[in-house]
Amino acid sequence: MRIGLLCNEYPPRKHGGIGTFCADFARGLQASGHEPHIIEVQDSAFEHKSAVPVHTLHRYAGRRGNALISRLLFARSLARLQKKLRLDVLEVPDFGGWLPFSRPTGLRTVVRLHTSTTLIAPYGEHPVRRSIRSFERNTLRRADLWIAPSQHVLSETSKAFRLPGTNNRVIYNPIPLDPNTNNHAPTSSPLSNTRYLLFAGWVGRAKGAFALAEALPAVFATNPELHCVFLGSPTTAAGRPATELIREIVGPEHGARIHFPGHVSRSEVEVWMKHAELFVLPSYFESFGLVYFEALAAGLPVIASSRSVEPELFSEVPGVELVDPDAPTQISEAISRILSDRDSYVRSVHASSKNFQQKFSLDRCIEESLSAYRDLLK
Repeated sequence: MRIGLLCNEYPPRKHGGIGTFCADFARGLQASGHEPHIIEVQDSAFEHKSAVPVHTLHRYAGRRGNALISRLLFARSLARLQKKLRLDVLEVPDFGGWLPFSRPTGLRTVVRLHTSTTLIAPYGEHPVRRSIRSFERNTLRRADLWIAPSQHVLSETSKAFRLPGTNNRVIYNPIPLDPNTNNHAPTSSPLSNTRYLLFAGWVGRAKGAFALAEALPAVFATNPELHCVFLGSPTTAAGRPATELIREIVGPEHGARIHFPGHVSRSEVEVWMKHAELFVLPSYFESFGLVYFEALAAGLPVIASSRSVEPELFSEVPGVELVDPDAPTQISEAISRILSDRDSYVRSVHASSKNFQQKFSLDRCIEESLSAYRDLLK
């Protein structure tokens, strides 16, 4: 089967969860005997050293006031590429809405829900642009199938866009099962001799960075040697960098104990996880929360949010504490609880990791996705 995977952030370019998923999923499809093609949406070409073919289509960004024209030009480029590749199925993310118009003739389209701009906008600094909301809605409306990584994001997407999403499936994303798969990663982090909490994601309100910052003074007061690392690209709020606001929230007396390495590679994230005390991400919205599983795979106890997909996935998982991101006391108490009995939490994490192997395996995700594709092609 010829399968196209549209991706706006394919590795090794700077990427997040969509890029990680596409890379792993494409390799798995290829290993299963299928023919995946990455269709990369970017402003410039890049020499990818990948066994999976990568085709770069220009995103036509920067056309001020011409968002509609940019999507039309992209659709034309995609139609030309389809004549060359003759794909059976094209899978696209909901984020950005890249297929708001009719698809190339004969091509079945699948939207995999990674979290649209429309869904995360209420938790960020800027409202979603009307054009992007329209593009995302029409991409969903015209798709033959939605694939959701959780029941939560499927329900929230249907409500946000007022679409029934009658043809859909919930297929869990694959997760990393072996924390030692990257043999080329460095073995120590810049703070390897320091005890620290780890946050990883967009550094801003949506992912709960400010919520964690509000909890830190109480935690630092009882743990004088503890630091906190915020991994990820910083956002802005009220026109100010999130890093500046976090330092203000935590207080100048603790300024030397918080760190902002910025966006780092996937292998570097693994290193930071390897040396952390625990992982904290009190996010307001996650479609699946791959980074939680990466932390668990690294043997870390996890503090996650009770407000999004996390209760669906982690309500009965040992080693995971669920907290309300709007309750700093809950966060600080959960951190203190884990730190006071960390060895017990780590043992629970290791014991529960085996239970993830079948439910969240790459093989299962590919098998269920291929089954969905075949149903479309009947």
